[in-house]
Amino acid sequence: MRRRRYFVGLIAALMAASGLLITAAAPAGAASTCDESMNPAASGNASGLIVSCVFSSLGVSPQITITDYADAVWHYGSARTVAVSVTRTGAAPGTVTSGALVKVCPDNNTTAATTCFGAAASDPPGQLHIGGGPGGDINHSLENLASSPTLTHLLIQAGTFIKTTAAGTATLSKAVLAAGWPNCPGSYVSGCASAPVKLSLDNGTGRAATDGVTTAGSNCVSSVVMNFKAADVGSGFSGGDIPDGATISAFPGTGCGTATTSVNLACTGCVGGFTGVTSHTAQVFTISPSKPPTSSRYVSDGSSTGTRTLSSATAEFSPSDIGQPIVFNPPIATLSGARVLLPAADGSSTTIAGAGTAVIPAGAKKFTIGFTTKTAPATGDAQGTLAILLQVNPQVSPTSPPCAANKISGFQIPLSWRNPQGTIALATNTPGAQGYNTFVGGTHLSGSSPPGTSVAQLDFRTASTSFSGYVRQNYTTTASVQGPSTYGVYYTFLPVGVGICPGTGIASSWTFFGLTKKIVENPSFTGGGGGGARGIKSEPQGTSQVYSGGPPASATSGAFVTTAAGEQPSNNNACTVSSPATITVGC
Repeated sequence: MRRRRYFVGLIAALMAASGLLITAAAPAGAASTCDESMNPAASGNASGLIVSCVFSSLGVSPQITITDYADAVWHYGSARTVAVSVTRTGAAPGTVTSGALVKVCPDNNTTAATTCFGAAASDPPGQLHIGGGPGGDINHSLENLASSPTLTHLLIQAGTFIKTTAAGTATLSKAVLAAGWPNCPGSYVSGCASAPVKLSLDNGTGRAATDGVTTAGSNCVSSVVMNFKAADVGSGFSGGDIPDGATISAFPGTGCGTATTSVNLACTGCVGGFTGVTSHTAQVFTISPSKPPTSSRYVSDGSSTGTRTLSSATAEFSPSDIGQPIVFNPPIATLSGARVLLPAADGSSTTIAGAGTAVIPAGAKKFTIGFTTKTAPATGDAQGTLAILLQVNPQVSPTSPPCAANKISGFQIPLSWRNPQGTIALATNTPGAQGYNTFVGGTHLSGSSPPGTSVAQLDFRTASTSFSGYVRQNYTTTASVQGPSTYGVYYTFLPVGVGICPGTGIASSWTFFGLTKKIVENPSFTGGGGGGARGIKSEPQGTSQVYSGGPPASATSGAFVTTAAGEQPSNNNACTVSSPATITVGC
């Protein structure tokens, strides 16, 4: 009964006084406090974030920011769609004999899908061909967004990336699968190109290989499949008994492999260096970016002056955005197929390619940059919970008991992850399978005031009410170089504090998951993007780091909560992260 009374009270409060906060004096000695922790707190692993707060009546606020631990990494990465084909030979309809070689559809700079390899409307509007992206797309992950009913790969193997490109072709790190590809359009001739399929090409170079070789006591590692390049220097490197926190220090390596198959590693601050490395073959090696690339994101503060330049104070356009699609909300037909061409050195704007020669109409603009990677949580995945305790004021909820009765009502709310791809302006409370919930009307407030830029919406929605928080990847772009990222969850309007009894506060507890259903159902080795839903970075081998303090944020600060209220909460957030990780229950 209390759960229903709270729920009805919340809705009544929203209807009667959205935006009204009761700020009577708090009881003597009361103060707002927050406890932050992680579970598990294992170096280099997926990890949940737990934030539990008690806000006094002076600390209740509709605007809450949760700044995550300095070592936290939420899902990152963005993708663009590319169209590829394979060769069929032999008797009709032919057998796929391409191996690791695929045919690449050319750029499409128009607003409509065009013909490729004889198949009508198979080259999507705005496509930038494989080889045309940052770094020539070398070592960027290529994935089929669909998986089989048994959660295995389709058409191409999970964990495939681009090794080389040539005119009209690309060589992959793994041979394509023979089954499932379309037939050749028109009359069959042995050696023809199949009708193209659309795949997802990631904007980062994180990748894995299974042919790794280590040598006892050596910092030199080798792999033919990994396709090492000079651009890998500085990237994180892991596998086998290589020490936590290792990075690539030199290409080519000396002491193992060849000039094209080896690198040397460094491990700054590690205890014991590489003395614990043993000799092994067929090791699983993983490369992770030194700094996460940009992510698919929704931008609500864009603008244009009627040119082909798009500006935003918060989008922080970066070189890893080059080639990423731009989809306007609401759609602009003349700009279908627009993509990022050349970001400004300070990240404040970008020129666009694609969409013919159309200009961006002058004025304010909302838009999404990039498509969601296969490794991202799916829209609709449960990403956490929000638990609430409060005393509802009967003046706004007549079904609630009088304030003098001191009856507390509680509720636990699932939080639904929603990706920015597919976001549209909604006129009713009926969001589709994709995009943010943007409907605003009556007690529905999910789309009322999103931050300037966000990478995900954490939505609570029912037939009666809705509200949302937003995940942000925070970094700056300087001289065309993207800086390191930190992460936070931003509630620009959280209505649960509306209509509480005078002189009372509210208790709120958030849990954000490290992994979601979609992520754990991806086939093994699936590439593109990273970070799970949320994880933490690796500490140097044999060391530990205490993350605590804040605000303000620092290189070792803990998670902390800030609000728009006059009384700011204290934050109890100390968390020790060690390498190697120990089997303990959080921090």
